[in-house]
Amino acid sequence: MIETANSSQEEGKVTSQRPDDRLSALPESLVHWGLLVVAAYSLLRSVVYAAIKPFWFDEVLTYVVSRQGTPSAIWAALKQGVDGNPPTFYLLEHFAASLLPNEHIGYRLLSIVGFASALLLLFVFLKTRYGSHRALLCSSLLLITPLFTLYAEEARPYSLVAALIALAMVCYQRAPDVTWTAGLGASLLLAALLHYYTVLILAPFFLAELALVCFARQIRFKVWLALALPLVPIAVSWPRLMWMKQNWGPHFWAGAALSDVSAAYGAYFRVGPPWGMAICGLAILIILLPLVRRFSASGDSPFLQPALIAERVLIAGLTALPLFGFTVAKITHGPRKRLRVPCAGPATSRAKYRLLATHFDRPASQSYGKVGSLISRSQSALIYRSTVRSNFL
Repeated sequence: MIETANSSQEEGKVTSQRPDDRLSALPESLVHWGLLVVAAYSLLRSVVYAAIKPFWFDEVLTYVVSRQGTPSAIWAALKQGVDGNPPTFYLLEHFAASLLPNEHIGYRLLSIVGFASALLLLFVFLKTRYGSHRALLCSSLLLITPLFTLYAEEARPYSLVAALIALAMVCYQRAPDVTWTAGLGASLLLAALLHYYTVLILAPFFLAELALVCFARQIRFKVWLALALPLVPIAVSWPRLMWMKQNWGPHFWAGAALSDVSAAYGAYFRVGPPWGMAICGLAILIILLPLVRRFSASGDSPFLQPALIAERVLIAGLTALPLFGFTVAKITHGPRKRLRVPCAGPATSRAKYRLLATHFDRPASQSYGKVGSLISRSQSALIYRSTVRSNFL
């Protein structure tokens, strides 16, 4: 169903469309209670799962770097190549871990809260156009995606970045109001400070704004400034990114392959890899095709049509992100997947063990004992992760 012309984005206000169907017969209070139940379930399940699941290797790296505490110590660890995320992520992890006595929950707290926030923000984004009933149904589908089954209780930045992108979508939907435009820039900026791949997520937003320029002949300078803001930390971090490419890129074991993209879509839609790619193409077609009909149709509210088109372009661009990431990786001759060190075997573990124990500000015996224990547990966690990560529902 395509949006009706009674939606309004003037001065950042958007009128919710409420479809006249059987879903709308449900009381609004029931929908809100349903959303609360879904969010509570995601929090409870993630907390319990985080408490019983050992750290695996990537999380061990988060743990070790975050425990350095100060920005200078964290930066010194990152300069040694211990991990590859921006320093801001480890500072936030250090703060979050200090809030709870249980380290397994503490270091995963940001991801736990991040997923629940992403679910709620997706509900808000969808409710604006399709009403609360359909918004609840669609946002609940996040519970069957890898964002929930894999990353909602992992001490890495993925869930938190997803929540910030969902917040950016809500803010973009309400631009060019000054408050929402500021929220757009702030959310994208924080996402860029948590993960370097945020630069890829900016592409759909730029394409959406270009669509608005093309169809409305309207340049929203404040929105363009908000979208350009996350490029500042990326530019500042460029020397480090080039160092990472020179040192890690030539030896990276998992290059960019189209089969990985197909597998990613298959995992997201819970189908086989070929069907995942087919569903992705069909989804993008469904998103964009009605816009062609809408724009070519005569009549109602031509001013509002470009804003709706821009929103559709944003959604289609976000759907195609794995394909875009694959293209960028091929052009830059870089890796597409994140590094999974443990499968390199005992030799890699010993090398990382020695590096961690040598370069951090604590006695060598304590470092060897603590990090060695964590690495040993992370090897067992790999087996644990592969067998029960999707079954605790």
